[in-house]
Amino acid sequence: NVVKWSYLQGMVIVPYLAFLFYGVVVLGILGEQFNFRFFPNRWVDPLFYIQWILELDYTIDLVIFLAAILGISLFTNKKYLYLLVGYLAGYAVYGFVFSYHITTHDYYHLPLMIPVSIGIGIILGKVFNISERNRTLTKIVFTFAALLFIGIKSWEIRSALSRLKFSEEIEKWEVVGEQLGHESRVIGLFPNYGYRLAYWGWMHVSSWTTSDDVALRELAGQKVDLEAELLDRISDYDYFVIADQEEYENQEFLKEYFESNFLKSEEIKDIIIYDLRAVD
Repeated sequence: NVVKWSYLQGMVIVPYLAFLFYGVVVLGILGEQFNFRFFPNRWVDPLFYIQWILELDYTIDLVIFLAAILGISLFTNKKYLYLLVGYLAGYAVYGFVFSYHITTHDYYHLPLMIPVSIGIGIILGKVFNISERNRTLTKIVFTFAALLFIGIKSWEIRSALSRLKFSEEIEKWEVVGEQLGHESRVIGLFPNYGYRLAYWGWMHVSSWTTSDDVALRELAGQKVDLEAELLDRISDYDYFVIADQEEYENQEFLKEYFESNFLKSEEIKDIIIYDLRAVD
């Protein structure tokens, strides 16, 4: 068993270490992946734990998560129980290591899907086996409840997706790309870091620093002065595109500077475009 476990650990760890070595040492391009990741100073902040719980509740639902923990505690097979407890302990360590992203990015909680599914399955199995005399009735009730739950969740998903009109997004960004010219150099405030303009507008796009980016840098102990960076950043670009109005309002100095110094060249729906080559 020890030999098998050693082989298994080697199969998991060695390829990862080889990839890491190649990316960091040989190519020198993966080092940036470690920036703004590890913030042990957050561990003593009560707000960190509150944000973690809220993000977990948003991703999985706290009631379901706690029910799954209860279900795991009912596992009678100690070997598998220890395996699941170890899995949850790994998630906790993972959360402390990525203490910023665990509170801001919902997909950092996706590893919990496995133990949560198992824990919920254990509870349902225990409840299903309670009644020995009314097996038929129990099966009917469980089947109805499962179908009702799936139906409700499916309708919620369908309703949420039906409200999203991505066809309009495609048309909008295609128009912006045509208007600016696919070879133009563009920087701006975008949702999704400008990927929509880059993809549908078929152009290279850079994203201006947001308030969240500033907060992350300050958390890492860096001093950020966007006003001082502004002239250096925009000097290499032709247009500044504003597609995130809320962030634009948050950065008042940006709004004042553009309205005072540059001509507003175009407005396409909710997008404002400033021509950085045309000084007012």
